Amino acid sequence: MSEDFAATLASLAKVAEHLDESSSGVGQVVKNLVANLTAEGPAWGGDKSGKEFEKGYNEQSDFVNKNIDANRQLLDGYSE
Repeated sequence: MSEDFAATLASLAKVAEHLDESSSGVGQVVKNLVANLTAEGPAWGGDKSGKEFEKGYNEQSDFVNKNIDANRQLLDGYSE
């Protein structure tokens, strides 16, 4: 059996506050991660296999970063 669902403006506002905090927290984690990875520099060599790895790594990294950003924007939209 299904239960009734109800929401009030006050409860939605409270949830929106948490979504905004979550979005900010994720943003800070990503910012710190990128800064630390950049400071470390590449962990692969400059030979052919290293360059192939770097290409795949950068493509995957870009894909992940775009998805994280899209989800942060989604959370921001929900929190407004």
